[in-house]
Amino acid sequence: TASLTVSTADGSISRTIVVSQDGNESTTFDWSKDFYHKSLLMKFTGTWCGYCPIMANTVHLYQQQYPGTLEVLNIYSSSGSLSNTAFNPLISLYNSNGSYPHGMVDGRQDLDNYSGDYGARLIRQFVEEQETNYPPVTTVGYNSSFSGSTLDIDLKMYIKKADSYKVTVIVTESNVIGTQADNYDGDHENYVHNDIARIAVTDVNGEAFTTSQDNSIVKRNYSVSVPSSYVKDNLKILVYIQRAYGSQTVIRSADYGDYYV
Repeated sequence: TASLTVSTADGSISRTIVVSQDGNESTTFDWSKDFYHKSLLMKFTGTWCGYCPIMANTVHLYQQQYPGTLEVLNIYSSSGSLSNTAFNPLISLYNSNGSYPHGMVDGRQDLDNYSGDYGARLIRQFVEEQETNYPPVTTVGYNSSFSGSTLDIDLKMYIKKADSYKVTVIVTESNVIGTQADNYDGDHENYVHNDIARIAVTDVNGEAFTTSQDNSIVKRNYSVSVPSSYVKDNLKILVYIQRAYGSQTVIRSADYGDYYV
């Protein structure tokens, strides 16, 4: 901790700034342990999309069959009532053909709207492919708190391998009751929308950083204003890290850039 005083030449105006920094961290963190893997499914959807509930049901089936292995981020199209233009770059990158519903697993593999067990098996195939070819070398922990409408997030990233990375932090909302097109899958007048991409805390394409040595701890602090229309008890913080392919074999459906989740 230090105090820095800045004054004009004649001394008529003076300001003192208190600076506090984290010191060197003593940790007993076990870097030899395996990091737990959970895949990320970005699902591109819309309230106007009659087929979208079919994919949603397939994803729910997978999560029942393989609990704790898949995180979902629902990104609503720009023409829908639950859309947020902050997430348009992800639509442009991963859903450039404008197909709805459409899924992207770990920023690598396209998921079409297959229903039931077949769709769940396909998700499992992509998740296992990720685990086999790209075992996780990062994990995260964070603390969060509200002060009025301001959400503060203290993020700590554990990085086993020195490399180029990007971190993305998003606030999602669940249990939002609203209409959903029911052209093909029954009555959805009071449809429950979950895992809605609400607030982009970082750049949605990721905040880039590089580690120069193995077994590094990287910290970030964020503050974001949360609209009063969002129900705080229904909000969740989603954090995911992308790693550059580098010299690793690139396995993906198409060219989605140099990073995978």
